[in-house]
Amino acid sequence: MKASHFTILFSVLMIAFLLPHFIGEEITTEASRKQEAYAQYLTNACITAASGSDMSDGLAFGSDAEREGAVSSFYNSLALSMNLKNTTTEGSLPYYVPAIILIDNDGFYVSYNEYDGNQYNNILTPVNTYTRQYGNDVVKFYLDGGISILDRHGEYAYFGNRQDAYDKYPSLSFLQTEEDYTEERALVVTELIKGQMEYYINYHNTNNRLYQASYTFSLPAISGQDWANLVDAPGVLSFLQGIKMSYPKGYVNVYALAGSRIKKSTHYVVSEDAGFMYYHTPECSHAPADPTRLFPSMESAAKYGAAPCPDCIR
Repeated sequence: MKASHFTILFSVLMIAFLLPHFIGEEITTEASRKQEAYAQYLTNACITAASGSDMSDGLAFGSDAEREGAVSSFYNSLALSMNLKNTTTEGSLPYYVPAIILIDNDGFYVSYNEYDGNQYNNILTPVNTYTRQYGNDVVKFYLDGGISILDRHGEYAYFGNRQDAYDKYPSLSFLQTEEDYTEERALVVTELIKGQMEYYINYHNTNNRLYQASYTFSLPAISGQDWANLVDAPGVLSFLQGIKMSYPKGYVNVYALAGSRIKKSTHYVVSEDAGFMYYHTPECSHAPADPTRLFPSMESAAKYGAAPCPDCIR
């Protein structure tokens, strides 16, 4: 056999061995590109949804209009990013978004979609508060550092800051230090939000199976610290799972999980009346017109010795 024939045979064998590798690399590269693109689309949508609130009243999504506006802005941004705006497929976007989480100071809302066989209908849940029961006490956490304690009947027994709460409830050991309190609050908030997101992803899958859709969503693995970073301030969190890319041995599944936090711009002011101090939002009718000091959070105002105004702080 001539040397040229050996060269040709060797080249054919090398191509036969390496071609699957090149195909695999191309699939991986394409999946990576799509995943990066989805992540950017989703992040932009979360930022757009969150941008409608300036936290001027201490809440990001305190009204129906704010919540509905955030969800509408989210889908509008996503449609524009994916070049689906005003197309026949724009209405299919909810199929790829099992849930949007609107994270507020006092709790969170879930936007999800129900499919009736013809179209998706968006539904917003009531507020899910950051609460956990410890013995006979129910503790309600706030992202700005405030804390409420309710009795077993759900009646407010205390509202204020961590340090004063510990003086009254020493059995709640996590209130002893700021570090323990912050860690416990992050754990409670993260578990509640993650649990609801998993629930609505499963709900979405159940609807898909009901209407004979083959697509299955699954929440990607993410570290506890990353979850804590996503939910430590008001903002928007969502999950997008894109179309599976087929190749000879199966599918490449591309998805993105993203969030956007709202920069808090509110502050609190303190008034004094008959020897008692109260802290208020600046818009409160009882707030001083020319305050001598501004407090960045309810906790800092409470540490100063002020109690929450019963009219504007609830």
